[in-house]
Amino acid sequence: MSGLLSFLPARGTADPPFADARAAREWLKLLPLINTPVAHAELLEAISGMNRSRLGALDSLKTLEQFRDTVHQIQDNWQTTFLGKPLPLNPGERSHWQHFVDLWNAMADGYARCWRAAAEGDAGVGQYQALLAGRSLYYRLRMHYAHALVHRSPPQAGWDILFAYYKLIMQQGLAQERFRDSLSAASGTSHCESLFIQALLFAAGNPQQLSTRQQQWLHPVLENLAPRTSLGTQAAAPEGHQPLSIDLDHPSPPLRRPPADGQSSLAIDTLQLAQSLIKRIKLLRQGEAPQQLGLGSTLSTEAAEQLLRELYKHWCEHPGERKLGRKPQQAELQVAGGGIGNQHRWLAQGLYAPPAVPQKALGNRDMLDIQMFGKTTTRFTAPVLQAPELENWSLVDESVLGLRMERGIAGTRLQLQQLLTLTLDGQRFCGSIRWLEIGDEKILAGVRLLPGLPAAAAVRAIDAVRLGQEHYTDALRLPPMPALKEPASLLLPPGWFRQGRVLELWDGQAQHKVRLQSLLERGSDFERAHFVPAGT
Repeated sequence: MSGLLSFLPARGTADPPFADARAAREWLKLLPLINTPVAHAELLEAISGMNRSRLGALDSLKTLEQFRDTVHQIQDNWQTTFLGKPLPLNPGERSHWQHFVDLWNAMADGYARCWRAAAEGDAGVGQYQALLAGRSLYYRLRMHYAHALVHRSPPQAGWDILFAYYKLIMQQGLAQERFRDSLSAASGTSHCESLFIQALLFAAGNPQQLSTRQQQWLHPVLENLAPRTSLGTQAAAPEGHQPLSIDLDHPSPPLRRPPADGQSSLAIDTLQLAQSLIKRIKLLRQGEAPQQLGLGSTLSTEAAEQLLRELYKHWCEHPGERKLGRKPQQAELQVAGGGIGNQHRWLAQGLYAPPAVPQKALGNRDMLDIQMFGKTTTRFTAPVLQAPELENWSLVDESVLGLRMERGIAGTRLQLQQLLTLTLDGQRFCGSIRWLEIGDEKILAGVRLLPGLPAAAAVRAIDAVRLGQEHYTDALRLPPMPALKEPASLLLPPGWFRQGRVLELWDGQAQHKVRLQSLLERGSDFERAHFVPAGT
């Protein structure tokens, strides 16, 4: 055990910021909660200072418990400074995110410091070992969540500490011992095995492809699902599949494989997990509200059901090998992002004649100029055609369904479900970003290709909402793909789709009147809509 205790921070020697827990409570009353930046900075400084100090373990524990609700409140407010921003974060946003991680880390180290004192025989906190171990694990889990929020993988050191903590928990016999947790969405109590399973399931759920909203929905859902399964040397799984397993001596996210021999190999009972998921999916389809099933109110019934089905595949069903394998590739790609307008300019080069620009009507000033000088002094300038903005990416590998590609950290910022146009084997394709993984030097992106070869187009609404609009809006056109049962579709700016809406479509040669039939896909910066000729 002494080797594992080295992963727990030791008591410091500096002067404490508070004389005792009572003084800390009085300090907390004066914290300016209405000013989030100041409150966040002062909390981080106070907790970090306490962790470096010689303050006793019992007073430290009492202080942390007093601060806990306030820390979570401040963190919820603080995360709005970087959540939902395009990636990678700019320097200011990255600094805010780092302070966010630092506060979770300070909380984790604070509890771990008290845990070490209890393990070394401190009588004041000896009876709270399960609570201290659970809190230490919980805030390590929060750090993993924080990395996922900006699509970064947790560092290996984070996995090393998490696994070392759980090995120590097993040695101390604390895995199943319950303790109170007022912040738990499940039952007001928790235990260490459940928290460790939450960390493993979150990593196995492919968080790189989840939006911020989906990730935040998943956190309390995991608190409800994790106690319904177990972690052990033997684990059941749905027929034909292997359980998710780990090796405590080799920290990493879980893999689908049978647990190896030895006490260091553990697996999650994915059969119990599958049964819990299937039950909820069936009840959602029968009209049950997500809130009644412990699924919160963040997502609609349809969105919650879809995400549960995706998680079922990741946790319980997918075999170790992909059914549609990837082919390693080494190629340079040209990629256009930056919205439909930029991609339209690229696709239009040499292949598209823009629609005629309506002649501007002469105003009163122009008529007066003609009467006095025989000509107008107004100057009409032809629009300047901008060159498309392109980036160079490297193709890592490809499958039937899409591509995995990478580039350096510098470049345009990206979002999930963002539209891209790229070259592949001499052809141009459109695709949307399925997942992102941000590193210190590189960005990895998974792109799902849209069916068909795109072409530049332009649209103009002729309904009452845009009555009198003369100019066209850039769009992209995808042809029908009968073999894939994909209809003809338009890629439009967000907000353009309305079922039954009639548009004038310019395809580069002629004008057509079309009607929007159905919305096939909604991305972060585009809508893909099925269209048919108007009147059909």
